[in-house]
Amino acid sequence: MKEYFDLAIEKFYKFYGYAAITEDQMHVVHIAKSIMMHRDEVLNGGGFVTAYVDNDLTAAVVKADRTVINHFPFLTNIKLHGYLNN
Repeated sequence: MKEYFDLAIEKFYKFYGYAAITEDQMHVVHIAKSIMMHRDEVLNGGGFVTAYVDNDLTAAVVKADRTVINHFPFLTNIKLHGYLNN
């Protein structure tokens, strides 16, 4: 799981051109990692991740925190296009 996470972080840094990552950004990266692993059946995610991957928008919005809600477009791109083998 650490290798999966480290690769996801590296791709996040490169894609967005970050030299350093804030606590909020790290939270979003953890959620993005969980979305990819849940979608790919590597590891089950929590309530928000399960709702998000299952396209249950109502449940996802109810379970999301403010930081995550502000990053729905990024998380959607991760869900649809974020694969570690690309």
